[in-house]
Formats: sequence, structure tokens, C-alpha cells
Amino acid sequence: MSTRSGKIRDKARQVVEALSDYWDFYIRSTLTQQRKRYTVVQAVVMRDGQVLLVKRTDPRVWELPGGGIEEGETPSEAIIREVVEETGLQVRIERELGTYQRLGFRPHDSIVFVCTPIGGTLAHGDEAVDAQFFPTDRLPWGLLPWYREVIRDAVQPPESPRVRRQWLGLGTLLISLLIVLGERLRLLK
Repeated sequence: MSTRSGKIRDKARQVVEALSDYWDFYIRSTLTQQRKRYTVVQAVVMRDGQVLLVKRTDPRVWELPGGGIEEGETPSEAIIREVVEETGLQVRIERELGTYQRLGFRPHDSIVFVCTPIGGTLAHGDEAVDAQFFPTDRLPWGLLPWYREVIRDAVQPPESPRVRRQWLGLGTLLISLLIVLGERLRLLK
């Protein structure tokens, strides 16, 4: 077998794996969880005009740090725990930005907090392959599209926490698929 055909097979295998991951992450979860909404917490951690993002292990995309609320935890306790677990940084909550009701694919509610790092050492946890600060005007290509709106909201002058709806429809799904494929094929940094 030639080296060229081996490389083509490797790329084809990577595309098939990415599509399979995408099916599990977006489509199957949407079909099975459509009737059952869940709530997560996420943090917009700001330092010197930059925002902290984590690159997940699966799918390999950039996101805000965050995750589920454990039994007996308040959302604010959950976000402090999640940020430490995922980035090694201890944070102080500056304000609650609001709740983002994500509708369409992977429907869920996300309670978002704006935070400031107060200690710890930046490192990625077990659920991520990287954690970095990015200028808010130069976010990475691999950032899932709905987070851009959240980050834009976070850098605006503070308001009362609000409820905001985000439609994760077919366009968002296709953009997300391109991000997952680009990451899998190492076309995105």
C-alpha cells in the first residue's frame, strides 16, 4: 500500500469518526432529550480583556468552562467547582449574566456567570485538551457559534440577569459539524 493511499484512508477514517461523534453529541442526544431539558452552568472568565476557553476532549471544540450542577449544589457553587476542575483556576463570581435557553439541537438551559481568576495555575483538566485565554475580538475558529453571543453579552456594561433564547437550528448544526470536522482533520488551531 502506498503512503498516499494510507494517508487518504486515515483522513477518511477521521471523517467517519467525527461524523459518528457528531451524531452522538448532537442528533441522538437531541432526539432522546427533547422532552427532558437539563440545566448547566458556564463561566465567562475574564482577565485583561481576554476570555478563558477550554477545548473539550470530545468533541474537540472550544467552549466556555462549565458543566452540570451536582445534587445539593447551588449554581454558583457548581461554577466555581467546574472552573477549578477544568482549568485549575480559582475564580470569584462578579455577576450572573443570565440564563441562556438553548432550543433546537441539544436543548438545555445554561446559567452563565461572569468571573475573575483569583488564584490557581492555568492547566486543562481531564475533560479538556487545552485551556487558554483569548482576546474577545479574536476568538478561535473552533469555538461553537452560540458562545460568541454569550461572550459579547459579557463584555457589555452590566445589566440585571436576563433570560435569553438561542436557537440551535440547522445552520448552527452545520457550522458545528464543520468545526468538528476541521478539528478532526487538524485544519483548525
